[in-house]
Amino acid sequence: MGTDESSSSKQDESEPQDSLLGLLVDHELHLHTLSPLEIPSAIRNALETWQRRKPGAVLRITVAMDSPHWPVLRALVRAQLGGELRRLVRTFQVDERDRAFKVRVR
Repeated sequence: MGTDESSSSKQDESEPQDSLLGLLVDHELHLHTLSPLEIPSAIRNALETWQRRKPGAVLRITVAMDSPHWPVLRALVRAQLGGELRRLVRTFQVDERDRAFKVRVR
C-alpha cells in the first residue's frame, strides 16, 4: 500500500520507510517538463510498465527541480500515489531535498 511520512501506520511492516531513500533506482521519471494534467498518466504508465517488467522495482520520480510549484506538484503526486494509483504502489517516500519521490512498485 502506498505510504508517505504522514501515514506510516499503513506502510508495509516488512519494509521500514527509511529504506527507500538508500535503494538503487531501476528507473527515473522526470515530470518537471509536464503540465499538471499530464502528470497522472505519465506516472501510471511508468508504474504499469515497471510492474510488468520487474515487480518490486524502485522508481525515482523527479517532480519539480527548482520550481516554486514544488508544494502543489508534491501534493498532486502524493495524492496519485496514495489514491488512484495505490494498487500499483507497494510504498513510497518523499525526498524533500531532491524534490522527488522514491516508489516501490507492487
